[in-house]
Amino acid sequence: MSSSSVHRWSSDAGLNHLQKILWMILNWVNNHWFPNWSDSNLSIGYFNPVVSNYSWGEAYETMTSPSRTLAKVFMLQLPWQEIKDELGDIHVLDIGCGSGNNGLRLQSWSGDIISSYLGIDLKRHSNWKEVSSVLSNSSFIRTNVSNIAECFRVETNFIFSQSSIEHLEDDIKLFHDIHVFVKKNTKPIIQVHLLPSAVGLGLYRWHGVRQYTPRTVSTLTKIFYDCSYACLFPLGGKRCNTAHISLRRFHQMSNLEGECTTMVQDQYSDRVRTAIISDAKERQARPSFYALVIHSNWSRRIY
Repeated sequence: MSSSSVHRWSSDAGLNHLQKILWMILNWVNNHWFPNWSDSNLSIGYFNPVVSNYSWGEAYETMTSPSRTLAKVFMLQLPWQEIKDELGDIHVLDIGCGSGNNGLRLQSWSGDIISSYLGIDLKRHSNWKEVSSVLSNSSFIRTNVSNIAECFRVETNFIFSQSSIEHLEDDIKLFHDIHVFVKKNTKPIIQVHLLPSAVGLGLYRWHGVRQYTPRTVSTLTKIFYDCSYACLFPLGGKRCNTAHISLRRFHQMSNLEGECTTMVQDQYSDRVRTAIISDAKERQARPSFYALVIHSNWSRRIY
């Protein structure tokens, strides 16, 4: 089995009407099949987002989803100095890097302690050249993730993905490939993967191959049982999900011109910020998103 799903259909390639119905049904089944079961190698963590004016200014982009904002806040709040103490020089491999802007963000959020950044993506992006000109010791490779073994460098020790894994037909194979590198390397390596939760089926509809639950995440983390520990952090919840549903309406309202547009954007920003703070006050049954951390060959546990 190379997929954590009960199917391998990717909606990114387009589905006909019948396939769309079957895709929704199969994902619903996958998301509701013992959703809270988790492997002993996976612990469920708690993330308390800091939404100070500084962190909000760093993480929030105009009219973006609560999940995307939460993912950025999570990365901003990583214990970067502890990570550097554990890894030494930090060498990032970004899977499904898209525009490559996360290279710039990670450098900023970490306090300029990233030593090198390598982004890989199936499609070449025009922004890569600009990022490379700004971010020293950065590079990009256009390749299929099935070739990830060819992208690992000896120094690679921080593996990252943002909303990428759900698009892969063979996500289990990817993690097997990473495990081979981790076992061969023997030095401390940290992975951070930002993933859609089961709620994403209703929020995003036909998006990628799948969403994730603790059970399906466990099919990935149990691969590392012999050299790692893993922690899954739920991000957001009921209020963030409601705010996401309202995003389309706010987008329509923001099509108005002038001062009204700014007012609508500010209203949505305040709504998302309030939702994030409210959801963090208690454990949420239906998180908006997940952050998965896998720490391998550790000398000192961080989580």
